[in-house]
Amino acid sequence: EWNSGLLADLRKTKQWISQNRNSRNIRLEGSRRLSSILAFGAIFSSVSGFKIDVNHRGEYWSTNKHLSATVSNYELTTRAVEGSNEGLIVTIGIGRDISGSVSAILNELDLDSLRRLYIHGQTRILSAEQANMVVHDIKKYITDSMLGGQKGTIHLFYAGPSPLALFLGHRINAIGPIQCYEWITGAEYAPTWYLEG
Repeated sequence: EWNSGLLADLRKTKQWISQNRNSRNIRLEGSRRLSSILAFGAIFSSVSGFKIDVNHRGEYWSTNKHLSATVSNYELTTRAVEGSNEGLIVTIGIGRDISGSVSAILNELDLDSLRRLYIHGQTRILSAEQANMVVHDIKKYITDSMLGGQKGTIHLFYAGPSPLALFLGHRINAIGPIQCYEWITGAEYAPTWYLEG
């Protein structure tokens, strides 16, 4: 349903905008699930020429707000776990580390043999510029993890602010096929959308 419903509808909307509007600027309002906002960013991607302004607590964060001299660094910690090159588990936790809860359910999802990349940031993301910097670093960590002959699907687990999820989706193109997962309750995660690389 995520693929045939949400992704299909987003692609139709993208096609309509491309055919009927000169502007590719989108202002995004309302509440959303993390998988939905990741998908939105991935379909209305940077390489497609779209710019998205997302309402975050009454302030608009724009996907085209890039680094400036005043942006403070954001520290991400990473940890890699060896495994099969037939896929890559990526967990991204901003504000809380989700590596333990994801690792606990990988056997149930039949993913426990795959390589893993755990990414964690402890503090809040303060601005759109900082969010773009963090996305750049996350994408580099994933790309670097794939240099050793990575094949197969990237299994993405994300917990953090929705604007960062949007920005990540907006720039996640060209790193391979991605299967996204959504936290449900307790220690449960369910697969949501799948995007070809």
